[in-house]
Amino acid sequence: QDVFAFFEDGMTVLIGAAVGAGDPAAAGTLTLLGYLGGLGFGVAGSGFGTAAGLWPWLMDLIIPTPKHHCATAAATGVLASEAQLKAIALPYWLISVWTWSFAFCNKVGTGVVLGTNSLFDWALATVVGQAVAIGSFLVFVAADGVPNAAAVGLSNLASSVAYFLVIGHAVFKGPTARLVPLPSRAALRSAETTRLAWVAAKSGAAMMVATLTAQAQSTATT
Repeated sequence: QDVFAFFEDGMTVLIGAAVGAGDPAAAGTLTLLGYLGGLGFGVAGSGFGTAAGLWPWLMDLIIPTPKHHCATAAATGVLASEAQLKAIALPYWLISVWTWSFAFCNKVGTGVVLGTNSLFDWALATVVGQAVAIGSFLVFVAADGVPNAAAVGLSNLASSVAYFLVIGHAVFKGPTARLVPLPSRAALRSAETTRLAWVAAKSGAAMMVATLTAQAQSTATT
């Protein structure tokens, strides 16, 4: 996820900086680039994640076979087998990867509302997203035939979609839209747009490397 999110990772800071510098045109261009990039890279990452879930050798990397067995668990027979682990994890994985497009675009929308000091919109999106996550999880768990792992994935997806709708309304329809106007088609083809896309890509790539470095350490520790 961190790899495919590289373009959007720095958007929150870049958009806020453009607004603070009194450059609404740059902020609007970054916003549109961020949403287009979020959708594009999100779909690409989701497709790759889905393919990984359907290829056994890739899933072996995602859900490795346990190498060390707790003596108590082994003696009592409560240690899940590899097949059981994958059966539990696969639905969660396949649902979770399709949250990426929404999650990537939400980073951009968050940058807009925080950069323009629209804290109410950010708070509303956060509260609605969390409420939907909890409510949908309880509904999915109560429904017959829905495993808990799938319920977690579905609740996360529903939460991301809810946040996406609330924050998107603020960005494109609310008062924030006047502070961060979206560029025209002609402006998108300008040299300035290319420069901003390059700045966003470099910033995102730097954050991606930093995130993956920290993630590698925490994963190894776990």
